[in-house]
Parts: sequence; C-alpha cells; structure tokens
Amino acid sequence: MADVNNEDLHPAVYRLFDRYVHSQISRREFVSQLGAYAVGGLTVAAILEYLSPRYATAQQVAAGDPRLDEEFIEYASPKGGGTRRALLAWPSDTTI
Repeated sequence: MADVNNEDLHPAVYRLFDRYVHSQISRREFVSQLGAYAVGGLTVAAILEYLSPRYATAQQVAAGDPRLDEEFIEYASPKGGGTRRALLAWPSDTTI
C-alpha cells in the first residue's frame, strides 16, 4: 500500500471525511465518493487507513500514573442500551 501524507490528498477528501465522521453521509457513500480521489498509486484502502484514527497510539497518560486517581464506574445507557462500564480518571490533587 502506498504511503499517504497530507500533500497527497485533495482538500475535498478532508471535506468528504468530515461529512462522513459527522454522520452526514454513510460509509458506503464515503467510500464510493473517495474512489474519485484514489489516483496516482493511491488506493481507497490506503486513504482510508491514513484518515482513520489510531486510538492505541494516542494514549497521553499511562494507566496507573500516580498523578491520577482512577475508578471504574457503571451507568445506565441513556438510550436503553443496558449498563455501560467506564474508567473515570481525575487529577489526584482534586476531589470529585
């Protein structure tokens, strides 16, 4: 797969991606329209990979950092999707 960088992509690709991530178009529409910009060795798959978030590499603070207090909480889904579990973290020098 070709390496992609900002200069390789037409500005319309970013506008299209913005419409997709804000649920203005479906994934199917996004991929279909993205095909128009897959030129010069770039594939739709390469562009999708480049635009997709990399959550694992975005970690800012390691789990167990002594500057934070953490606890798991459970709460009811606001739209009736059952119980959710989340990690709540806050600076250790404050109270919640």
